[in-house]
Amino acid sequence: MAHKQIKDRPKRRRSLMPILLAVLAVLVLAFVIGRVGFKICKPFVLCWQIRNEVRAIEDENARLRQENKELKAKRDQLKTKAGVINEARKLGFVRKGEKIVVDEPQPQKDAGAERD
Repeated sequence: MAHKQIKDRPKRRRSLMPILLAVLAVLVLAFVIGRVGFKICKPFVLCWQIRNEVRAIEDENARLRQENKELKAKRDQLKTKAGVINEARKLGFVRKGEKIVVDEPQPQKDAGAERD
């Protein structure tokens, strides 16, 4: 019986060797394909990133153009006498002889309190 067990061991090693070689081949192949695939995909990824950056810059540019348009309109309004007077009133300035009247709003009753 002991003699039979000794013969079985080399057979097991032989049967494991093709499996180990197959696993090693798959790992090497995956590594090579991964590196090649990365090199192939890299330009597409960079192009996608650049497009996203361009879109973000275009959106920011549109927002800044709109803000610039609003500021120019405000500037043009402040160049008029009525615009200067209106802005001075907003800032709390008064002319000689004028009195400031502050109209503070009355606190509103809570609508939920009336129901109870």
